[in-house]
Amino acid sequence: MKRVVLLSQLGERELIRKIAVWCKPSFQSPDWYPKVGQGDDAFVAKMASNSTLVVTTDTLLEGTHFRLNWKSPYLHGINLWQALGHKAMASNLSDLAAMGYVIPLFVLVTLGLNGDISVDNVDNLYRGICKLSRLFRFSIVGGDIIRSDKSIISITVVGRKLSPNVITRSGAKKGDVLMVTGPIGPSSAGLQLLENRVNIRTEVARTMVRSHLFPMPQFSNGKILSIKANMATSLMDTSDDLVTSLETLADASRVGFNIDLDSIALPSALTAAAKALKCSPWSLFLYGGEDYQLLFTIAPEKASRILEKIPSSFILGQVTDRKLGIQIRQHGRPLIGRDTRFKHF
Repeated sequence: MKRVVLLSQLGERELIRKIAVWCKPSFQSPDWYPKVGQGDDAFVAKMASNSTLVVTTDTLLEGTHFRLNWKSPYLHGINLWQALGHKAMASNLSDLAAMGYVIPLFVLVTLGLNGDISVDNVDNLYRGICKLSRLFRFSIVGGDIIRSDKSIISITVVGRKLSPNVITRSGAKKGDVLMVTGPIGPSSAGLQLLENRVNIRTEVARTMVRSHLFPMPQFSNGKILSIKANMATSLMDTSDDLVTSLETLADASRVGFNIDLDSIALPSALTAAAKALKCSPWSLFLYGGEDYQLLFTIAPEKASRILEKIPSSFILGQVTDRKLGIQIRQHGRPLIGRDTRFKHF
C-alpha cells in the first residue's frame, strides 16, 4: 500500500521544488522569453515588440465554489483534485477568450492549502492545471503558497492580443442579434447533482457533472468572433448566470434585450437532469452559471455566418432600446420565475 505523505510532512520548500518540476515548460513561446525564471522573488519576462497584453485573475474557494467531501456516484473515474485544477485554470482562460483573438502566454498560481492535504492531491491538482497549459502552450512561471484552513486556488493569466480590435462589453447596438456560443445550464445541473443525491440516468448525470468540472475556454470561437467578416460588437463570457450576464452587458452597452424562450431549444440531457432535480430547465438556463460560453452581440447580417462557423451557437434574442430593459418572454408573456442565481454577497 502506498504511503500517504502530507504537506505538513513534506514542507514548503520541498513542495516548491516539486511544483517547479510539475510545471517545467515543455516549449518556448516566440512572444516572450524569461530573463528571471522560477525560484526568485519575481518572474521577469522580455516581451516581443508591439505586444498588447491581456491580464485576468480568478479564484476558487473551498465551500463557495467546490467541496472536497463530494461523494457523488457520478464522480466515478474522475479525480476531484485534477478536475479542480482544470476548472480553476479554465475559468481564467475563459476571461481571456472573452476578449476576442487572444493567446495565453504565462500564468501565476497561488494556493492556500491545509497541511493535512496529501502531496498526491496537490500532484493531481497540478495535473489538471498543466494539462491545459500543454494544450494551449503556455507556461506556469510562479505564484505563492499559503497555509489556509480552506483550500484556495487563485490564478492570474497574462495573454497576448493577436487581433488589432479589442471587443468589449460596451459595443452592443440596437438592432444587433444576441447570441451565445454553446449550451447554457449544464454546469449548474452538474453542480446540483454533485450536491444532491438524485436518481438519474448515469450517462446524463456524468455529462452534466463533466460540464461543471471540465469546462473548455472558447479560444477558437473568440478568434472567429474577432475576424472582420464575423466581428462581434460586444463580447463577454458566461461565468456568471445568464441573467446576470445580460444585466452586465446591458449596463455596459446602455441597451436592452428582447428574448423569447419559445424560440430556444434546450438540450434533452438538460431537460432530463432538471426533471430528476425537480426544477425547471429554464431555471438552470437563466440562473445557473459557470458554463464559460461566450455571450455576444453581432450585426444581423452576420448572424447566419456565425451559425455556420460555430455550429453549437444559437440566437438568444435581439438588442433593443435601453428604456425597454431586459424582456424575457415565454408563451407570449413576461417570464416570472424565482431568482435562484448565486450571489457573492
